[in-house]
Amino acid sequence: MNWREICTLADKAERIVAGVMSGTSADGLDVAICRCNGSSGSMVVELLCFDSYSYTETFRDKMIKTYDRKLSTVEKINYMNFEIARVHSQMILDSIQKSGLPIDIIGYHGQTVYHDPDRGATLQLGEADVISTITELPVVYGFRSKDVSLGGQGAPLIPYLDWILFEPGTVTVNIGGISNITVLGKTLDETTAFDTGPGNCLLDITTQKYFREPYDHDGKLSARGVVNKELLTLLRERNRSFSEKPPPKSTGREVYNEEFLARIESYPPHDVMRTLVAFTVGELWSHINRYATAVNRIVVTGGGAYNKTMMSELDQLADCEVFVPEDRLIESREAMGMAVLAHEFFNGTPSNVPHATGASRAAILGKLSLP
Repeated sequence: MNWREICTLADKAERIVAGVMSGTSADGLDVAICRCNGSSGSMVVELLCFDSYSYTETFRDKMIKTYDRKLSTVEKINYMNFEIARVHSQMILDSIQKSGLPIDIIGYHGQTVYHDPDRGATLQLGEADVISTITELPVVYGFRSKDVSLGGQGAPLIPYLDWILFEPGTVTVNIGGISNITVLGKTLDETTAFDTGPGNCLLDITTQKYFREPYDHDGKLSARGVVNKELLTLLRERNRSFSEKPPPKSTGREVYNEEFLARIESYPPHDVMRTLVAFTVGELWSHINRYATAVNRIVVTGGGAYNKTMMSELDQLADCEVFVPEDRLIESREAMGMAVLAHEFFNGTPSNVPHATGASRAAILGKLSLP
C-alpha cells in the first residue's frame, strides 16, 4: 500500500471498518464489521456483521499467564505478542471472508496484559504488523498509548461510541473483565467515563478454581449462595483505595487477580460467588450513585449482562430503568468502538474524552501499520 492509496482512503467520507476487540476476560475475540459515515457528532455507525470467536483452553491459559508477574518473562511476552497476532489474524480473516464485504481498514485493540496509567504505562499484545501482513489491510492500533502519554488513563475508550449512539441522561455500563461506566452529557465535554472496579474477572477466577467451569453461566452458581457479610466487608476494605479515588481512573487484572482473593478458602464456594456478585455490583452502583446525576436509564452490555444474579442485584439497587439491549449490541459494543476509533483516525478527528480520561488535551488515537 503506497501513500497515494492512503490519502485516497483518508479522503473517503464513508468506510467499512472491521473493529476487533479482546477484553480483559481473555476468553475470545470479537469482530464487528461496521459502516462508518461522517465524523464526530454527525457520525452514523451501522453494524453490518458480527462474529465472536472463543480461544482454546491452551491458548487462553498461555495468555493469562502473561498477566502473572511471577510466571511471565520478557521472552514469553515477546513470543505471545506474535502468537496472539497470528491467532487473531485468522479469526479476523474468517469474519471478513464470511461477510463478503470490501473492508477498508481494521481497528485493532490488542490484548491488554498490563495497565498502570498512574505510572504512565500500558501494554497491549498482538503485533499489528503481523495482522496487516496476513490480512493485507491497513491496521489502526495502539489506541490507549496517546492518551496515557498525555497524562490520561488511556481508558475507557468506548465513551466516544456511546456519545454517538445514546441519548444524554443515559449511563452505559460494560461488565467485562472490568466494569466501566459512561455518563452521557449533552456534549462530549460533558460526558465522563471511568472504571468502577471488577466485572467478571473475580467471578471467573473463582468459578475456574472451585467449579472447573470457565465462567458462571447465567449466574446459576452464584444464585445458589448467600452473601457473607464478613467476606463482603473484607473485599470492600481491600478495594478501598481504588473505590475512594475520584475519577478519572482505570484498573485491570494487575489489581483484581488471585492475590486480591487471598484467604477466602474458608468460606463456602457458592457463598463466595454470591458475595463477589454483591461486591462487584455494589461498587458499580456506588460509583453511579456518586458521580451520575439525573440518570434516566442504565444500559448494560458486556458478558455480565447475561449473569441473571448480577442483573437482579443491580435492579434492586438502581432507582431508574435498567435496560439490557439485544444480544448483538451487548456483544459487539466494544468491537464497534474500535471500528469508530479507526475511522476517526483516518478522519484526523480526536476521539479520546479528556474529561473522562484525565488527558491534558483531545488527541487522535492510534497508530498505523500498512500491509
